[in-house]
Amino acid sequence: MITAATRAPRMSTFGSARPVYQEESAFAIWWGPVCAALIVLGWAVGYVAGFQIAVSLLTVMAFGALAIGLRSPTMGLFGVMCLCVLDPLVRVYLLTGGLLRWNTFNYWLILMMGLYLPFMIRLRDPHSLALMAFVALLVVEILISPDFANAAQHVMGIIGVFGMLIYFVRAGVDKRMWFWLSVNGGLLGAIGSLIFFMQRAGLPRINENAWAAFPLTALIAVVLGFPAAARMRRGQPTLLGLAAVNLTWIFLSGSRGNLLIGCCCFLVLLVTLDGVRQRTTSLLVGLLVVLGAASQFGDLQARTIHRLTKLFTMEHAVAGDYSLAGRTSGRSDLAIGGWYIFEQHPFGVGTGGFPTAWSELGRHYTLVYGRGEEKAAHSGWVKTLVENGIPGMTLLIVYVFSFAVVGLRQRNWYLWRLGMLTTVAIAAALLSTEFQTKGIWFLAAGATAFLHRGMLREAMFGEGADEDDELGQSWNEHAVYR
Repeated sequence: MITAATRAPRMSTFGSARPVYQEESAFAIWWGPVCAALIVLGWAVGYVAGFQIAVSLLTVMAFGALAIGLRSPTMGLFGVMCLCVLDPLVRVYLLTGGLLRWNTFNYWLILMMGLYLPFMIRLRDPHSLALMAFVALLVVEILISPDFANAAQHVMGIIGVFGMLIYFVRAGVDKRMWFWLSVNGGLLGAIGSLIFFMQRAGLPRINENAWAAFPLTALIAVVLGFPAAARMRRGQPTLLGLAAVNLTWIFLSGSRGNLLIGCCCFLVLLVTLDGVRQRTTSLLVGLLVVLGAASQFGDLQARTIHRLTKLFTMEHAVAGDYSLAGRTSGRSDLAIGGWYIFEQHPFGVGTGGFPTAWSELGRHYTLVYGRGEEKAAHSGWVKTLVENGIPGMTLLIVYVFSFAVVGLRQRNWYLWRLGMLTTVAIAAALLSTEFQTKGIWFLAAGATAFLHRGMLREAMFGEGADEDDELGQSWNEHAVYR
């Protein structure tokens, strides 16, 4: 019997690439551990030379992997994963020299969409169709936007998910490859966050909500590859340890929205394990890791507890100590003001038009946050409601909840949970962020590829491409619906 590891490689051309089995196996056996060593070495350099130096080195390595990925699908996916994890840091500490540099990764993903245009045309899964319709509406409403540059950036941040999807479909068949991708993603966030906290006093300020997306995306990478570790020696304990460490860093960031998503991710990992005893043990070990690591940064731990208490404490609100806007960092005023704008413009003010519309909302004096100033919506839901109105909200809701609907129809227990997690994570993320967080799109692309891997692999490689889907077989062995 010929296995995926021994099958001869087939010719690969853009738009009609065939799986390259020997290269995928080589990545798992050789390149996976090598990449992990490079990540550790990069952060070791950062410990000595500075955090920003390490970010630069690892970003260059990731872009190099993207270039190699034109011929080597798994190296391309490794590069995508690294850049999605590093994206919050890159935006602040590296690519700050204008539109071209800031959007370098976005441009690359758009280039991949052009190279694989036949695949894009053949996409028929419900998630891709819903997102295409949403993006088409955003593009049309750019015509009435008062801020073209903001609108173009908004669209560019969303459509990159299709470029990520191409990488997932080209490379996502070898379970050993996915195990090492998860290990590399977990290491990237776990070690990098430690170096960041150790050197944070000497670094330029970064918004805690934006920074928390760094360990959160690393945690998402662990979730996507977790079933691949089921039959590997110490595979799942290794990934659980990396997940617990990254969850600790999310906790210490003080970002409440990202902490909610991180807890959902860790919960999915726990329920994926077999047996109550193993789940209980893993939960206790995870709690010990979180508490032990958090105790080393007492000031950050106290700040996070204060922010969580502030969110749910009502007794001081009456006295004026914490207004609703204060407890939500102005998000409540932005949401209420967004509703006022929607009432005036039920079909939207145009893509990218929220800041202008907010600055002109002067007659509602109960809104004190940023009155008369241009402010971002800080919520994908509010932004869509104001800018794209009823049609935009309808399409966005269809897209976000399509993962849960498709997941509920799966007989594979892990895919059921992956679909639910994706819907919950995107819905929760859009409460406190807009569409720029690459980690959420990385999860969306991965969930799309896994939920429809047969359909998408046939769209990419032709009929019969799913016959050697080793990762899919490992899911069915480990996590059949029970």
